[in-house]
Amino acid sequence: MASLLDGLVVAVVNTLIGLLLQSLPSMAQIVGLVVGATYYVYGVGRFGQTLGKKWLKIKVQTTDGQVPGYKKALIRETVGKLVSGLVLGIGYAWAIWDKAKQTWHDKMAKTVVVGV
Repeated sequence: MASLLDGLVVAVVNTLIGLLLQSLPSMAQIVGLVVGATYYVYGVGRFGQTLGKKWLKIKVQTTDGQVPGYKKALIRETVGKLVSGLVLGIGYAWAIWDKAKQTWHDKMAKTVVVGV
């Protein structure tokens, strides 16, 4: 649900960017990717939360309880989520049966999602 809410936030921003850069569609796509990545990496790295996570009262933290920081957030939100989705999304579902309730991208970044 948090991903859906975050997707809506990013989609609204990217729609506005697309309107502003409609004469440069390739540039709009590049800026949109940068905006999306920045939104997730900044929110998780700085606060442990994006707006969607905040609204649902959950956050990402390191396995020792700290805010992840930008390096771990970058690993989790880009490479980690790509890997989690590669094989039929199994990496996302992994938390269902994992003792620590971690997805593959959480394992890669040494993070976990917890309630606030």
